[in-house]
Amino acid sequence: MVAEDTRTGEIVGCAQLTRIQVGGYLYLSDDLQIQHVFVKPEYRRLGIANHMVHELLGRVKPSQRAWAWADRESDAFYALFASGFVGITYQECGRVFPLILWLLLWPFHRVGLTRPQNVFFAAEGRGDMGAYNPAG
Repeated sequence: MVAEDTRTGEIVGCAQLTRIQVGGYLYLSDDLQIQHVFVKPEYRRLGIANHMVHELLGRVKPSQRAWAWADRESDAFYALFASGFVGITYQECGRVFPLILWLLLWPFHRVGLTRPQNVFFAAEGRGDMGAYNPAG
């Protein structure tokens, strides 16, 4: 998704909704990831990132979850809270998934083990059951 300044036609932000990979070969169908949320510095603090995240959540079905992670006390941290995400720790993520699945979720482990200041965020999908899901 991209955000455009309608006055100038300039692209000022983008965000991506992707599937979460399991063990390097499979993808989860009910858990998606919001990543690569970027807004040009001169357009920050105008609610553009929040709007893009809300739009992406509208593409996620109610039976699905969207995940994101951010460093504590960062701009992304506060933006995700403002967008309605719930923050949990790496250890709490392990209780969300069945044990065998948790062992195979390398994106979570890579972030949880290499960046201890990260907070994991989860939000329910906000689209209806026919919501368009570009991640599959």
